[in-house]
Amino acid sequence: MNHRTNAKALLVALLLTASALVTPTANAAAPNRKTPTPPHNPVAVAVSDPTTGVITKFELDWEAPTFTTESIADYAIRTSTDGGYTWQNYPDSVSATTSLTTGTPQTGHEYLFQVRALTYTGVPSEWVTFANGTDSQNPGTSFIQVDTGIGFACALATNGTISCWGRNVEGELGRGTFSNGEGPGLVSGVTDAIQISVDSYNACYLSSAGIVKCWGYGGGNRLGNGSEENSAVPVGVADVEGAMQVSTGYAGSCALIYGGTVKCWGEALTLGAGDFSTNGQTVTVAGLSDATSISTGLYHSCATVLFGSLKCWGYNANGQLGIGNTNNMHTATTVPGLDYVFDVVAIDETTCALNLATVFCWGKNDYNQI
Repeated sequence: MNHRTNAKALLVALLLTASALVTPTANAAAPNRKTPTPPHNPVAVAVSDPTTGVITKFELDWEAPTFTTESIADYAIRTSTDGGYTWQNYPDSVSATTSLTTGTPQTGHEYLFQVRALTYTGVPSEWVTFANGTDSQNPGTSFIQVDTGIGFACALATNGTISCWGRNVEGELGRGTFSNGEGPGLVSGVTDAIQISVDSYNACYLSSAGIVKCWGYGGGNRLGNGSEENSAVPVGVADVEGAMQVSTGYAGSCALIYGGTVKCWGEALTLGAGDFSTNGQTVTVAGLSDATSISTGLYHSCATVLFGSLKCWGYNANGQLGIGNTNNMHTATTVPGLDYVFDVVAIDETTCALNLATVFCWGKNDYNQI
């Protein structure tokens, strides 16, 4: 064998091996561009106008993600108004800050927001959804109860405020004016409401301290403050403490007091005070000491009673008291034939009660309401 030939072959083999070590092949791994982790703890706060309760902007905040090999370049934000079915990107990416204040949102939509991070080489993280935060100016933008009168409505928020809108001729909106047809706005001075009741042209609320305040039409002592004047702001109902529920009717209202008594105010026919001559003051309903819930209609009221019976009082021309005749009653009178009643609704001149799984109604029936 020729030694020169062998040496030449060995040299070629070494050169080929060296070339393989320094020349990338088609399937060689790319430089490490690991997908970044998403931003942490994204929170969206809906900021509301403290006067109207209407959302004016969203404040978005999040924490920077952790990267393995690359630092952050910017963030992308997108939003949805249909529960996440479709998404719309903000027109520009967000710089390397961890907050964003949006413009004024459209009313009538529920907004969702998502954010993702991008590295300088354009590698994005996964999208993450913002949790709902609390509005520091008006944290009660979530509502838990709504009730309506004639031409106006009110809603109770989780922070104890009340917003009303609509008719305001008698001051039904409770914001200190008589300007008619206004949009949603806060009732003046209310921050501790736990229940509301609205009927016809006035409204009342129960506070966390067990007192009741009312506003709107004041004729017949409907506001419970001994006056016949309308009030565009809430006024305290006299002689009511330790209340657990309030129910507002057309001609009067009642409060369930801790221990089972009931106090009412308004026109004398509705009060259940033992006679029909009492006007201009709050009275304790006669014949009732163990009530568990109340409901007030046009000129009559009813109360569920401990152990499931039902008592009613007031005007009875259409049999709305359910006592087998049409006599008006100035004391709480037991409705015969009903047991295990745990809910009652008195509305206009009709009454309905829920007994276990059965609904019973009686009274006025001009529209087949019973």
